[in-house]
Amino acid sequence: MSTVGKEAPGRFPSFQLKALSGQIISETWLQQRPLTLVLFYKKDCPTSRLVNTLLSDLWQAHSLPPELVLLVSQDQEEKTARTVGEWGLPFPVACDAPAYTLSRGLDFEAVPTGYLVDQNLSIQQRFTGFVRQEFQAVLEALLKANGIDAPVDLNARSDLPVFSPG
Repeated sequence: MSTVGKEAPGRFPSFQLKALSGQIISETWLQQRPLTLVLFYKKDCPTSRLVNTLLSDLWQAHSLPPELVLLVSQDQEEKTARTVGEWGLPFPVACDAPAYTLSRGLDFEAVPTGYLVDQNLSIQQRFTGFVRQEFQAVLEALLKANGIDAPVDLNARSDLPVFSPG
């Protein structure tokens, strides 16, 4: 997991993606809350599965608002719909395939890649893969910015690796 330096966090690009619900999600959706986690994933990536399952478990355990996370699938819509059901994902999910317009605009190289994006569309942090301590910091920042006091203690989970590449 790598974070974008505070000196040049960058701006999240304008976009329009169709969610599985049929809703069109754009950058204005991100502007509705202080901080949103935008997470790009692919079903066939084991680290994507780890991160999504971890997020889903945490959100369900604490009844957290699903709109704090936007999942962006790099799979076709049909495969994405199956994955959401298999993994039990409670979050809004949009597909970037087959054009990958948003993914190309952000120019990342591996999944999972996540962005903490504020209301002004500034990227506060960016990560790729999974590093337990850094992922915990991302989740704590997300919840704190949105006024949610929920425990996030990934170190207490012996089933989690310390690191898993994207």
